[in-house]
Amino acid sequence: MGKRAQVAPGSVVTARVPTGQSWGGAPAVKLGKAERRWPKRRPPRRARWAALYGMSGPGLGLLRLPAAVPALAVAGCFVHAGTAPARPCAER
Repeated sequence: MGKRAQVAPGSVVTARVPTGQSWGGAPAVKLGKAERRWPKRRPPRRARWAALYGMSGPGLGLLRLPAAVPALAVAGCFVHAGTAPARPCAER
């Protein structure tokens, strides 16, 4: 990909896209010059969003705990201590 090159969404690029050109299609073909409507500078980053993103990882990891409760309840119906024969949960 060359600098300031643009490729349309869903395009299948099988070759080098030169600088400043616009390509699209499947397989991708040259559509013309790339448009220069991108902003000159990046927008400022917000520290709040970076902090929330960083905290979401451990939070998503903790989702396993509530899912484990019903799984352990179902497994408890089939696992018994000692040598007694297994009884279904409904007979307890």
